[in-house]
Formats: sequence, C-alpha cells, structure tokens
Amino acid sequence: MKPIKGLRWWMIGLVLSGLVMNYLARNALAVAAPEVNKVLNITTQQYGYIVAAFQAAYMVMQPIAGYALDVLGTKLGFALFAAAWSVVCLLHSTAGGWLSLAAFRAMLGATEAAGFPSALRATSEWFPAKERSIATGWFNIGSSVGAVVAPPLVVWCILQGNWRFAFAVIGGLGLVWSVLWFALYRVPTKHPRLSAEEHDYIRAGQEAPDDSANAPKPSWGSIVSSQRFWGIAIPIALFCIGGFAHQTLSGALYTLTSDMFGRHEVGTAVGLAGMSGWLGGMLFSLAVGTLAVTIGYNPLFVALAVFDIIAAIVVWTMLNDGQAQPMPMQREGQRSAAGALGS
Repeated sequence: MKPIKGLRWWMIGLVLSGLVMNYLARNALAVAAPEVNKVLNITTQQYGYIVAAFQAAYMVMQPIAGYALDVLGTKLGFALFAAAWSVVCLLHSTAGGWLSLAAFRAMLGATEAAGFPSALRATSEWFPAKERSIATGWFNIGSSVGAVVAPPLVVWCILQGNWRFAFAVIGGLGLVWSVLWFALYRVPTKHPRLSAEEHDYIRAGQEAPDDSANAPKPSWGSIVSSQRFWGIAIPIALFCIGGFAHQTLSGALYTLTSDMFGRHEVGTAVGLAGMSGWLGGMLFSLAVGTLAVTIGYNPLFVALAVFDIIAAIVVWTMLNDGQAQPMPMQREGQRSAAGALGS
C-alpha cells in the first residue's frame, strides 16, 4: 500500500475527532437541561445531584481507566470505552426520572474518563518527544469543538423530535466513531501506510521503542511511590485551585457585563465577550503546543500569572467608576421619566 505522508498528523486528527464525540456526549445534557427538567419534573437540587454523579464517577474512574488502557492498549481500549460511552448516551434517551438520569450520568462519567488518557497514549505512540506538546495542543481542541457543536446539534434534534432524539443521535455518532477508530488506528510498527522514513523519525525521537509487548504490567504501587507522580499530582492540585478561581472570575465578568450594558444590548455584549474567551482558549492551546517545544513550560506558567495581573489592572482602571454608567438610550429614558415627573 502507498504510504501516506505525515501519517502521524492524520492519526492525531482521528484522536481529535474522538474527543469531539466525547465532549458532544458530555455537553448534551447541559444544552437539553431546560427541556429535560420540564418533562421529567426535575428540581434544581435533583439536577445538582445528576451533575455531581457524573463528576464523582469521572474522578473515581480516572486511574482505573488509565490502568485499563495500559493493559488493553490504545486501539482496543479507546474503542471499547468510546463504544461504552456512546451506548450510555443512547440510554439517556430512556430516562424516566432524575434517579435513572443520575445513574446514566454516572455511567457516562465512568466511561468518558478514558478520553484524555487514550489521546495521550496515542500521542506517545505516534510522536517523538519534541512534537508531543504540539500534538497535544491540537487534540485538545476537540474538547472546545465538542462544546461548541453540542448546542446547535442538540437544539436541532429537539426541534426535529425531542430531547430523547438528541441523545440517540449523539450516541449513534459515537458508535460510528468507535468503529472507525478500531478500523483505522494502528501503532506505528503495524501501520501499512506509514513510510519507513516517518517510522524512523518517530522511533528515533522516543524514549523507548514503541513496541511494548514485552514491557512489564503497570503497577499502581510503583507509580504512586515515585517522586515524578507526586510532582505532577501537586501541579494539577494547584491548577485546580487556580481553575476554581478562574471559573469564579468568569461568572463575575459575565455579571459585570450585564451591569455595564443596557438590556437592549447586553446579549450582544455577552456574545462578543464569550467569543473572545473561546478564541483566546483556542489560540492559547495552539500556542502552548508550539512554544513549549522552543522555550519550555516555565516561561508559559510565568506568562499565565502575568496575564492575570494585567487583566486585574485592566478591569480596575477601565471599569472602576463605582457603578455602571447609563448608556445613551438609558439616559434618554431617564430624562423622559424626569420630565414626566416634573409635569
């Protein structure tokens, strides 16, 4: 068979599409929630339990999914987990109340926990060490694409049928992808369309041979007892704290937008602000992948801290006028009201 030039980038495109499927299934409920809650008579508190069920299962399943992938391999492991979360997504369409929906969300969290570990395993198999950050930046876009595509797709499905139809469609798409993944994915040593030059390039840049058939089985004990693990686990913990602060800030900034603009234009303002956020996230994902290779991660971490400081200064200096200033239409309305009172 004729080799495909740059096959490793086609492989990362396949991984990216898998994460799109992952985030489509994950975000479908958030979009359909108003309709689902109304039909199933789900209260706000019950919906909170449903969301928490996904999060708890996702958290607990992360190490188990990672171990399973190391045992099964990337090809079979990702295919099985993707098929599983797709079936669970289909089951969402049969929910009859908040308890069954919470159970399905827990199952979805447990199966979707394999998404990023699978993507990173594929990256380690197909890319030399110096290109992995770039590849990671590309497949990480899949989460944003899935989150962006989910709203129009779910709304379209609801308009064509109902909210149950939306979960059926997304689950079906995931099943199709899992079949394509199993049919198309191979490790470099077994892919018939990989050129000898690209294979040698990949292998030469990796820390170990990509054929791990004779490697020892992974051990949780040895991993947890290593300094490398705790070094990674403690950046992650700190980033979670920072992420919480950023999410809180995000809510505050959206609220600030409603304070600064009148009701006749707040929708447009929030839409533009949201677009800016997604644009920044997409561009930074690509930039991290490229810059990490040339300048390393430490300058990027410093840049993130500096960006937050600059943002705080911008908000304080440009918006620190005590309260929102009325827009021209608001001032005109206030003058009319004052005139009416005076008369």
